[in-house]
Amino acid sequence: MPNTITINFIPCNPAPANGYRLSWRVAGTEDAYTQEPNVTESPATFTDNINPEGTCYEGFLQSDCSESGESGDVVGNAIPWATPCDEESGATTYTIALASPCAGVYSTYVITGGTPGDVIKVRATFSGNLNKVGGSFTRANLDISSPDGTPDSTASACYIDTAYHGFSITADSIITMVGTGTSVNIAAVTHNSSSSMSSLIVSIIEVNGSPVDVSTAGCVGNSSTGGDC
Repeated sequence: MPNTITINFIPCNPAPANGYRLSWRVAGTEDAYTQEPNVTESPATFTDNINPEGTCYEGFLQSDCSESGESGDVVGNAIPWATPCDEESGATTYTIALASPCAGVYSTYVITGGTPGDVIKVRATFSGNLNKVGGSFTRANLDISSPDGTPDSTASACYIDTAYHGFSITADSIITMVGTGTSVNIAAVTHNSSSSMSSLIVSIIEVNGSPVDVSTAGCVGNSSTGGDC
């Protein structure tokens, strides 16, 4: 039986010129995102004829603000969404929360409710728009690390023009729980662009190989010093 997924959202006012872009994949995987045809109103829906009933999904919804008549030229922030998983695959005692108020590029997140020996995957998802407002380039960079886990770093494409460019990048940390809690450190920075056009979601997406969805909003910042493409 196919899985039909419905995503409810609050539409923009005024509505974007080309509706909303919907992308999805099976939650907790490294699969490429499937992009559906643009939708024009809430709710957005898609049908998956391949995966079994009860599959968990994750993805993004973006407004398509192109004025050229060709979708994808200018898109809004990539807003993450996820379906609730069934009790077997989705139940967890883990929590993740920002350790202190946002104050720029660097932020720390506290994980609690764990079991020593568990192997968990924490993913940072940094997305939005870049628009060079100074300097010689604009780019987004994302770094994640944990005292009990692996580090990871990634970057968006680099641009030297002043047009708007959408981006979405992820970085993962694989953590082996030593106690019932640990921490995760993240740096999410847009270079020579306004950080107000970007957002960060920090999520525990896997515990011992089973998908979960425990998320919190994160901190982003801007840098206007040094570097180039």
